[in-house]
Amino acid sequence: MISDVAAGRLADLGVDLSDRPRIGQFELRFPACTRTITGSGAVIMNAGTLRGRLAEAAMRAGAEFTREQADTAAGHVVVATGAPAVSEGFACAGRFGGIDLKERILLAPVTPAADPRSKPAMVTVLPGSDGTATIWLSRLGAASTTNPDLLLAETLAALAEDDSRFDDAHSLGPAVSGSLPAGFSPQRLGEASELVVGDAAGLVNPFTGEGLGAALLSGRLAADAIARYPEDPSAARARYAQQLSAEYVGYFETARHAARRYHLVWRMLEAAASSDHVFLTRARRAVLLPEGTETVSDQRVPIEGRDRGITGPFLFGCDEVQIATLRVQWPFLARLLVSGSGFPRHRLRSGLLFLAGLLAEDGTPDAGRATPAAAIELATLGTLAFHGVEEGRPATSRSVDWAGATLVLAGDFLLSQGSRLIAESAPELSYAFADWLAELSELRAERLGAGTSAAAAVHASLMEFPARTGALLGGSGSETVATMRGIGNALGEAFAYAEDVLALSGQRTRLDATLVTMVATRTSTIPDVTATSPDLVAGHLADRDFKAIALAATRQACTDALERARAAIASVPGPAARRILLAYATAIQPADVATSFMCNNHNQKGKE
Repeated sequence: MISDVAAGRLADLGVDLSDRPRIGQFELRFPACTRTITGSGAVIMNAGTLRGRLAEAAMRAGAEFTREQADTAAGHVVVATGAPAVSEGFACAGRFGGIDLKERILLAPVTPAADPRSKPAMVTVLPGSDGTATIWLSRLGAASTTNPDLLLAETLAALAEDDSRFDDAHSLGPAVSGSLPAGFSPQRLGEASELVVGDAAGLVNPFTGEGLGAALLSGRLAADAIARYPEDPSAARARYAQQLSAEYVGYFETARHAARRYHLVWRMLEAAASSDHVFLTRARRAVLLPEGTETVSDQRVPIEGRDRGITGPFLFGCDEVQIATLRVQWPFLARLLVSGSGFPRHRLRSGLLFLAGLLAEDGTPDAGRATPAAAIELATLGTLAFHGVEEGRPATSRSVDWAGATLVLAGDFLLSQGSRLIAESAPELSYAFADWLAELSELRAERLGAGTSAAAAVHASLMEFPARTGALLGGSGSETVATMRGIGNALGEAFAYAEDVLALSGQRTRLDATLVTMVATRTSTIPDVTATSPDLVAGHLADRDFKAIALAATRQACTDALERARAAIASVPGPAARRILLAYATAIQPADVATSFMCNNHNQKGKE
C-alpha cells in the first residue's frame, strides 16, 4: 500500500502512478462497529513494480548502480540498508483469493489480550483484482510463532468469524515475513555517524507497517542536508537529524505511547469509532493514519515572498513551544497541532492572526511573543474538544465512556496548559484569556440549550481573540486593536459559514465534520441563516429545495463576512499585516464564493 502522502512524494521524484487506481476509503473495524474513513487516496501496487519504477526514475536523474566498493572514502555516507539489527516487532503478509472488499482497505486493530502488557497489532487487508486481497499482520513485540502461514491462517479465521466476505478465502501462495523497524528516536538519529534513512532509521509506523512515505521524506531531507553542507558531513548530519525529528514530531511518540497503553488506546478508538466529533475524528487519524493528519483543515494560507521570512520563524517558534508542552504526555495532540515542524505550515491557525496583530502598526515582532501565540493555539484545540454535543452512548467497558473521557481529559489538559503558558509569558493577558474562555463556554452553553446564540459566534470568538491580543502585545493603539478585533470576528464568521457551504456542496469540510453531524451537534449555521429551529433542520436536509435555499444563504453570508473583513483590513496600518490577513481570508473562502472576493483581494494587493 502506498499512502496518499507517499504517492505525492513519489510524483515529486518523477515516479508516475497515474495508471494505478486510487483507493478512496478505509474500513476501520472493531467488534462493536465498522467505521468508514474517506479521503485516503492510497495506491495498491506490487512491490517489484514499484522498485522498478524507482530505479528508472533514479537513472533518469543521473544515478549509477555499482556493486563495487569505491576506492575513495565518501564525504557523506547515507545508510539505506532496510531494517536495522534491532527491531521493535514483526510483520507478515500473504495473498488470498475469494475476498471481495469492493475497493476498500480494511484496518482492524487487534483486540488486546487479557494481559495488560499486550502489544499493539494491526490487520490490514488490501484489495486486489478479481476477488483477491493481501492480508498484512503487523505486531510489536515477539511473535507467538515464527510460522507466517500459521499466523495468517489464525488471522483469517478471526476475520471470518463475523465478516462473511472472508468465508471463501483461500491462500494463493506462501506467506512472507520480516522485522518491523519501528524504533525511530531523535536521540539515536543524532548519535549516528552517518545519515540513516528509511527503515534503517526505524521509520515505520507500528500500527499499519507503512514506512514508504517516511523513507522518501528522510531521503529528501538527507539530500538537502548534504547539498547545504557539501564539505561538512558533521553539520549535514546535525541538520538532517533536526529536520527529520521536527518533521515527525509526535508521530513515533504517538506510536510508542499507544504501545505502552494499548488497552486504553484500543478502548478509546473503539468507543470513538462511531463518532463524527471533530476532535475524535482527527484523533483517529493521528493514531492510525498519522501521515494523513494533514487534511483539508491544514489548508495552505498563500503567504509568499518576503512575508515568509517573518511568518516562518514565528510559526516555528509557536511549534517549538507546543512540541515541548505536548510531546511527552499527549504526543498525538502534538501531531494534530504541528503536523511536522521541519517546514512550518502556513495553514489556517490562530498563530497567524496573532502575528498579524503584532504587525498591525508595522512593528517588528518579538520572538518571545511566540509563546502566548502557542498558548492560544493550544486553547483553541482544547475548545474543539468541547465543540458541539455528543449524543449519549452506553459505556463500552468497565462502565466508562472512553470517548467522552478522552474528550474531557484532552480538552482540560490543553486548556490548562494554555492558561499556564499565558501566565508565564504574558501575565498581563491572564484576565483577558480567562474572560475569553468564559465567553466561549457561555456561547456553547447557549447554543446547546435554547439555541439563542449564533453558531458563527464561536468561531468569531476563536479568531478575534488572537488578532486582538496580538495587537495589544504589539503596542497598537485602541483604534487599531478595535479594527483587528472586527477583522477576527468577520473571519471567524466567514469560516463558520464556509464550513456549511462545503458540507452542503458535498465537499469535505476543514474540520472533517459531516453535514448531518454539524446539524446534530448544533455547530451548523443553517438554522441561523434559514430562521429554522435547530431541532427541525435535520428533518429538512432530505428536501432538495431546502438544501438549495440553505446553500444560497450560507454562501451569501460567507461572502458578506469576507467583504466586511476585506474592508476592515484595508484600514490596518501595517502592510505586512494587511497581506497576511488577506491571505488568511483567501484560504477561508470556498471555491464557489471566491470570484468577487479574489478580484477585490487582487486589487488590494496592487495598491501596496
